[in-house]
Amino acid sequence: MIPGLREQVAAFRYSLIAPVVSRQTPLSPGEIGAYLRQTSAMEYVIPGSTQTRVSVRTLERYLALYRRGG
Repeated sequence: MIPGLREQVAAFRYSLIAPVVSRQTPLSPGEIGAYLRQTSAMEYVIPGSTQTRVSVRTLERYLALYRRGG
């Protein structure tokens, strides 16, 4: 495994969900859905992966894991 890869992946995932989880006032479910759709439509350089996109479902999973403390 590449040294520091886990931290790079964690930072990348957080960067995708930070606009939702770091707000002073929570977004409505509709606003969250719109943000997730917009984010999933973009291309990224994903650490440790050849993929360039992240699905809405994956972003929802990242949010759920973050909210559970993981």
